[in-house]
Order: sequence, then structure tokens, then C-alpha cells
Amino acid sequence: MIGFSARQVVAVVLVLLSTTASMDAEHGKYQVGQVWAYIARPGEEESTATILKIEKLEKLGDVIHVSLTGLRIRNCSGGRGPTFVAHLPILRSALERSTTKRLKSNVPLPYFADGYKQWQENRGGVYTITLREIVQLIEDTFNQGIQCSG
Repeated sequence: MIGFSARQVVAVVLVLLSTTASMDAEHGKYQVGQVWAYIARPGEEESTATILKIEKLEKLGDVIHVSLTGLRIRNCSGGRGPTFVAHLPILRSALERSTTKRLKSNVPLPYFADGYKQWQENRGGVYTITLREIVQLIEDTFNQGIQCSG
């Protein structure tokens, strides 16, 4: 058995902690597979955002792809509205203004490849507003699409 002094053990622990801290600083607090609570609209407090993919774009910086579940999108025609968004690209800064608490880590990811591929092929935009504002925009657009007024 190899013996270690207390000083050696402390030195190893400090090296490991500093390595972990630098990795967190490099990747930030968001990691693929995390589920976050966010500042939601009234009635959607249980809605969550799942981190799907993180990428750095040259002109924009970090873009975080998320899915949203637990939505209550109003349907002005009386039918059922969407309850989830499979893929949504958002700037890190906007996500940071939105999220409140990490709920889970390392969850299985929902399928988002089609939405991501379409976003890439169409050179889609990236949201710079909060998740709450995005959900309201989705609801407004959905109801305009089925030709309801406000």
C-alpha cells in the first residue's frame, strides 16, 4: 500500500478542483442534457428547458439549442395548442436572463435532429429575447396562423 501525506492529498484535491473550475468556466454553467426551470408565463410555471446542443458561432458567440416542455399555448379557435417546442436556438446571454434553477442533469435528449437540420439548411436565426418572450411570440404567431384576432 502506498502512503500519502496529508499535504500530498490536499495538493491533488486542489489540482482536481482547479481543473473542474476551469472546465466550468470554459463551458459555462450550461451543459447538454441539463433541464432548467425558467421565468415562465403565468400558468406555465412547470415548463422546463432542456439543453440539446451548445455551439459557438463566430459572429454571435455561444448559441444554445433547447427544447421546451410543459407549455400552454392558447388556441384562439378553442382547440388544443402546442405543449412543447422541439428545437429552439437562443443566445447564451438570453438564456441566462431566463433560467432560474437547474433541475436535472444527464437526461436523455428528445429528438431534435430534424429541427436542427432545418435551422442549419435555412441559416435560421437565433433568439436574443428571453424564453418567456419567445413562448409569447410563438403563441401570437400560432394564433395569427389560424387567423384569429388578438
